[in-house]
Amino acid sequence: MGSFNKELLLIPIKGYQWKLGEELEYTSDSGVKVTVPKGFLFDGASIPRGLWNILRVGGVQLYGACVHDYCYRTHVVDKKIADDLFLEAMRDKGISSLKANIMYKAVDWFGSGSYKRAGLRGVLEAEALGHLEETEAIRSQGEKQDGLE
Repeated sequence: MGSFNKELLLIPIKGYQWKLGEELEYTSDSGVKVTVPKGFLFDGASIPRGLWNILRVGGVQLYGACVHDYCYRTHVVDKKIADDLFLEAMRDKGISSLKANIMYKAVDWFGSGSYKRAGLRGVLEAEALGHLEETEAIRSQGEKQDGLE
């Protein structure tokens, strides 16, 4: 079972936009550690409006969404690992298996475009926030686990 280092502190921006009020760290069951920096902006989850009543993201679901959005934006890990971390983080926070698996399948099946589009913007943001070295270290850790190094 993975773990978060502290409670999630969010500052609502507008609508479903959030700003992380303090650094958040998630360590997965397999040892992948992702540190989301204070000030990171994310949208909770991009869910089609027709599914909002079933899959509305709020409360403890925002932990996994924050880590997942950060991974997509910065490419600190590949898409598969980012999606797996999302699922594991949701389950760690007590989200039901059914709901967590539906949300996981949604990002697994439909998240490729978002992952590709977000990469360059995220690297520029990480560099501006002074987190580029950390981003590269986490990416390297993920590649070692996948046997790519």
